[in-house]
Amino acid sequence: SYLHGVQVYTIILKKLKHILLYVLTAFFPVGIMNAQPESAGAAFSYGYIGLEYQHALSEDTFLNICLKAETGEMFSGRSTYPGICTSFSWNLILKTWTSRNGNPIDLFAGPGALIGYGPDFKERNGISFGLKGRLGVQCRFARNCSISLAIAPTMGMHMVFHKEYISLKYFKNGLIYGFIPELGIRYWF
Repeated sequence: SYLHGVQVYTIILKKLKHILLYVLTAFFPVGIMNAQPESAGAAFSYGYIGLEYQHALSEDTFLNICLKAETGEMFSGRSTYPGICTSFSWNLILKTWTSRNGNPIDLFAGPGALIGYGPDFKERNGISFGLKGRLGVQCRFARNCSISLAIAPTMGMHMVFHKEYISLKYFKNGLIYGFIPELGIRYWF
């Protein structure tokens, strides 16, 4: 029945919340999670608009956390409302160049994860989760701001709750919108 589906949905959401908190505390020491952010800003892409937080773990690694409103299905006319998701990635700076003006330009890449709720490609609203990869470049300017361009494809699943059953399908938007470059603009503290 419909009420049983809602109860199952509520239980799964609670479990996912506990799993996400466990993963964050297991992989990142408490000091890192309580530290002041190194930079904060926004990310823009056809597939989403997001708020970003970046924290340098060392000279050549940083953590990137993003809260996104998934707008791809809205812009294509297949959905009325955006989805919402959060993602994080652990990034390694692979190479650094210096521009003519002395600004460092970093090539970075790293693994991460995503969890959210919203529509998938031609599908109803559901829970999305998966593993992602991130590859990009960022330029840091002397006036405490940086601009980045990155791609972040996600391989995952999309779970939809119907009245009598739960469907679990491949998360298509993770790849479709993940390969569309995102523009990030951040202010460094």
